[in-house]
Amino acid sequence: MNYRTLLGVLILIAGAALISKEVVTGNASVGLAFIVPIITGSGLQFLFGMLCIFVGIITVVMGMAGEHHVIDGREFESPDAKNKGNGRSKVRTGGVLLIGPLPISFGSDAGAMHMAQILAVIMLLLALVFLLFF
Repeated sequence: MNYRTLLGVLILIAGAALISKEVVTGNASVGLAFIVPIITGSGLQFLFGMLCIFVGIITVVMGMAGEHHVIDGREFESPDAKNKGNGRSKVRTGGVLLIGPLPISFGSDAGAMHMAQILAVIMLLLALVFLLFF
């Protein structure tokens, strides 16, 4: 993790701490609309906490862009940096778009689409568990 990513995580934690403090003191409230969390509040600390959350997310994304990773002693680079010269990429992508009850799967190959479908089912089950029991 480079310093920009670490800085982004620290900013996110600071924003979450400020918002949590405002919720505990009663200056902010938290609700759930369908599955989307709603946080409302007033005050300078709440505003600063929300700004920290947005800046932290942007900083983490920017810090991870083009990052060089080392996992278990093996080195990995971003696909753009690795494949600049030959123009080929071995990145597999996949996704699932849920429009009501209809899933629309897409991906660069069948394996990536199947993995995206499995992850979508797992996330739907987790969402149902949280909606029913919490």
